[in-house]
Amino acid sequence: MLNLSVQQLLDCTGGQWYGASKQHSDIMAAAISTAAIDSRAVEANSLFIAFKGEQVDGHAYINKAAGNGAVVALVEDMQTDADIGQIKVASCQQAMADIATLCRQAYQGKVIGITGSCGKTSTKEMLASILRVSSTVSVTAGNQNNELGVPLPLFNVQEDSDFAVIEMGAGQMGDIKYLMAMVAPDISLITNVRPAHIGRFGSEDNIAKAKGEIYTQLQVSATAVVNLDEKYTSQWLSALGQKSRLTYSANDKAADVFADNIELNLSSCAFTLCYNGETQSVLIEAAGMHNVYNALSAAALALSGGVAMTDIAAGLKTYAGVKSRLQ
Repeated sequence: MLNLSVQQLLDCTGGQWYGASKQHSDIMAAAISTAAIDSRAVEANSLFIAFKGEQVDGHAYINKAAGNGAVVALVEDMQTDADIGQIKVASCQQAMADIATLCRQAYQGKVIGITGSCGKTSTKEMLASILRVSSTVSVTAGNQNNELGVPLPLFNVQEDSDFAVIEMGAGQMGDIKYLMAMVAPDISLITNVRPAHIGRFGSEDNIAKAKGEIYTQLQVSATAVVNLDEKYTSQWLSALGQKSRLTYSANDKAADVFADNIELNLSSCAFTLCYNGETQSVLIEAAGMHNVYNALSAAALALSGGVAMTDIAAGLKTYAGVKSRLQ
C-alpha cells in the first residue's frame, strides 16, 4: 500500500536524512511498499521502524532489517554503522501516526473501525469472512490494535481492496481519539463495555466514555453501528447527534437489525437475521450467546457497508473461529 518515496516520507515526518552508500537521487526515489517494526517481519522494499520498546530497542536491529530487504530505517538516534539510509525523527510513534494518516488519505475503499471491551477480534474476523464472499478486504492481523499496532494495517492495506477493517483498543482515556485521527473510519462500532482494564480507567463509566470516542470522533459523513442491548447506548446515541447510525439488537425488534429465533448448541449457534423487512437464516460454527452478538455486530457492519444478506449468511457459515478462543 505505501508506495511512497523516501522523499515523501521525509516530507510527511519532517525528519532528517542520513544517507547510505547508494546515489542520493536513487534513494530519494526508491519506492517503499511496506513497513514493519519487527526486523523479522521485514520484506523487500520495506521501511523499518526502529521503535524503542520497554524491553527491546529496534535501533539494535537496523542492519538485520537491511539484510531482510529494508530500504530505509525510521530512527530516533542516528546509527553510524547502519547499512541503510535513516530518517531521524523526534518520535518514531508520532512519525508512524503521520505516515499512517497519509496512507489513510490515499486509500479509496471503505474503512471500518471496531472497538469494545470484548469480541473485537472475533467480530473483525467474522466481518472479514463476510466481506470476502463478494469483495476484497484488508484486515488487522491478530490483535494489532494499539498506538503501534494500528498504523501497520494502514501502512499495509492493499490499495485495490474494497474494504479495510481496523481493530482499535484502548488502554487509557484518549487512546481511541488518537487512533481515530489516523483511521478516520467510514463505519464505526463498539461491541460492548465490560470491566476490562478497569484498574487503568477507574470505572466502567470511564471505559464507556473512552470507547465512545469512536463515535464522538466520527466524521459527519460516516455511520455509527450501535448495539442497543448495551448499558451505555443512550449515552452513545446522544453523542452522535445528527450523524448517521444503524442499530442492532438480540432482544429489541425495534432495532434496525435484530436476531430472532436464536438457537444455541454445544458447538454452534443459529439465528434469523432480520433487516429492512428481509430475513436470512444464519449458522455459525462457534458456540455461545457471545458469538451470536459477535455475528450480529459483523452483520450490522456489513449491512451498513452495503453487503447483501445472502453474502452475510454465506460468510458467517465459513467462519472458522479465532485461535485461542473456545479452543
